[in-house]
Amino acid sequence: CHQAYDRALELAEQIGVGRGKTEIFQGQCLMYALDGDWAEAEQIGGRAIRITKAGEDDWFTAMLYHTLGMAATICDCATKGEKYTQKALGLFEKCHDYLGMSACYGELSYQYYKLKQKNKFKNVYLTFLKYCKKYQCEFLLDQRTLLGDLEGVVYDQLSDYHNEITANKAVTVKAAKEPELYIKTLGGLQIYRQGVAISPKAWHRKAAKQMFVLLVTMKSAPVSKEKLM
Repeated sequence: CHQAYDRALELAEQIGVGRGKTEIFQGQCLMYALDGDWAEAEQIGGRAIRITKAGEDDWFTAMLYHTLGMAATICDCATKGEKYTQKALGLFEKCHDYLGMSACYGELSYQYYKLKQKNKFKNVYLTFLKYCKKYQCEFLLDQRTLLGDLEGVVYDQLSDYHNEITANKAVTVKAAKEPELYIKTLGGLQIYRQGVAISPKAWHRKAAKQMFVLLVTMKSAPVSKEKLM
């Protein structure tokens, strides 16, 4: 795998697109973490972040901070990991990325567990469960992903605490706190009105949905009448 990433970097250099290196650096960061080499993982993650910050890409900078948080925790450096994950959470909040925020709460809860900070762990883990339920990302609880539990060991370790927390305090989501409209674009378009998914049949016409997708995609710039037509 390391050779594949090295080859990818060579190709990125030939193409001359610096931004194209960031995903490669992200993968390398996690690879070195799984090898137990935190110093190299942190150094590579930092290189990627310098690129995304220069390009003012807040969302991918958040992803990279989250990756560094995971990498640090894998290498038993949970104190450093918590600092990186907090930075990721702040940027995901800025970007209104609720999946990213959910993943950060999951990682933070594991970091507090590793640091034996029981009260912080319980509070953050409960928030994590609420976000998973609210934003339909329960897969973060039991699946290995690039957003959490990369090694497939985290939530097995937390199972007893999970049962204790959910038994003592029900995970509920108050409707009053639901956003009026929540648009999820990662992994396919899904729209929620006060926490309830809008079904495809509700669009009535396919063209209406296509126009909506175009407006969301081009939200940072005006769209001409001709392009809409």
